[in-house]
Amino acid sequence: MQLSESYENVCEELEKMREEKNKDIRNLKEKLKDVEQVEEEKGQLEERIQQLQKSIEEATEEGSKREGVLQEKLRALEDKVMVMTEAVGRNEELKEENKTLQEKIMKLEVNDELLEDDMNELHQELERVTSLEKSHFEEKEDMKSKLEVAMEEKSRQTKAMTKLEKKNEELELENAKLVGHQNFKQKIQYHVKLKVENNELREQLKKSHQDAFKYKQELDHARQKLGLSPLKWTKNNNNNHH
Repeated sequence: MQLSESYENVCEELEKMREEKNKDIRNLKEKLKDVEQVEEEKGQLEERIQQLQKSIEEATEEGSKREGVLQEKLRALEDKVMVMTEAVGRNEELKEENKTLQEKIMKLEVNDELLEDDMNELHQELERVTSLEKSHFEEKEDMKSKLEVAMEEKSRQTKAMTKLEKKNEELELENAKLVGHQNFKQKIQYHVKLKVENNELREQLKKSHQDAFKYKQELDHARQKLGLSPLKWTKNNNNNHH
C-alpha cells in the first residue's frame, strides 16, 4: 500500500514538473523571440547611424566649401577696403558687409561644433548598441543552453516514468502469483524475491525523488535569471529528498 501511494506521489510530482517545464520552455522561446527582435532593431539603428554619419560628412564638406568661399570673399573685401580707404562712405558700407560675412563665418563655426557634438553622440550610441547586442547575445546563448537541458530532462523523466510503471506492473503480477500459490517453499521463494524487488523499487523511487529535487533546483536557478517565480515543491517531496 505504501509503495503504491509513493508511486502515485512520484507520478503526480513528475506530471507537475512536466507541466512547469513545458511552461518554462514556452517562456524561454518567447525570450528568444524578444532577443531576435532586439537584434533586428539594432540592425535598423546601425543603418540609421550610417545614414546620419553620411549626412554629417556631406554637411561638413559643404560647410568647409562655403567657409572657403566666404574666406575668399572676405579677403577680396579686405583688399578692396585697402584700395578704397579714401572713399569714406564706401568704406563704411564695406565694413558692414565685412561684419555680415564675419557673422556668417561664426555661424558656420558654431554649426561645425554642433555637427561634431552630434557625431560624438552617434558614436556613443553605437557603442551602447554594440554593448547591448553583446549582452543579448550572451543571454540568448544561455537561454538556448537552458532550453536544451530542459528538453533533455523532460525526455529522461518520461523514460523513468515508463520504466517505473512497467516495474510496478511486474510486481503486481508477482504479488498475485504469491497470494494464489499453494506450495509453502515456493511461497517463501516468491516472498524473498518480491522483497528484494520491492527494495530495488524503493531505491529507484528514492533516486527519482533525488533527481527530481536536483533538477528543480537547477530549473529554479534558470527561472530566477529570467525573472520567473520558483516552482512549487510539496512537503512530501522534501521529506523524500532528506
